Amino acid sequence: DVLVHDDTIVVAGYVTIDKKDGVLVKLRLQDGSVISGQKYVKRLGWHDEITNVYRIPGGYAFGASAYDRNNTAAGYRHTLFKMRSGGEIFYKLRLDISTASGYHIESLKTQLSQDTGFVYLANDTTPRGYPIMAKVGLAGAGEWARSFSTFVDQRLYGLSPAGEKGYLLAGWVSSFSTGNKKQIKVLRTDELGKTGICSANG
Repeated sequence: DVLVHDDTIVVAGYVTIDKKDGVLVKLRLQDGSVISGQKYVKRLGWHDEITNVYRIPGGYAFGASAYDRNNTAAGYRHTLFKMRSGGEIFYKLRLDISTASGYHIESLKTQLSQDTGFVYLANDTTPRGYPIMAKVGLAGAGEWARSFSTFVDQRLYGLSPAGEKGYLLAGWVSSFSTGNKKQIKVLRTDELGKTGICSANG
């Protein structure tokens, strides 16, 4: 993920030799020189990755994911951070994320909510993906969750705010009715993640 503001570029992602290690790097926009860089490692032997980075007043918010690469049914841990511009972490919240199948999370997208909590959208590694969208408050309590799983193969990868309230989701769906070809799928939800076609899940 890349964030550009003022004269700074913030790059979030990972570096790898034998496993992924999450990194957050700040660069000068003018010449690309490095201002700072930080590696985030959760556990030895686990894959770690910074998934999203956002600008907040006086700093940044970002998510760091970690999973055991040798265990396909192990938990998927996502830690939400808020950091001041000088690099001081002042908020950290760890979540254990899963879908209905219980298998590895394949993709995860996070988005700040208007009340400074977080919304996330996740798919797992099974063919059906079992997409799930959920809202987490600042104290870490789950406020709502929506399941978009059906009897077809699908993924929902995109998560963006839709105006003052609600979110836009984007991905693909493939089934016998589509000739087993992937077709683009776009959904708009309200601020509670409701579209009229999803089900409550907690």
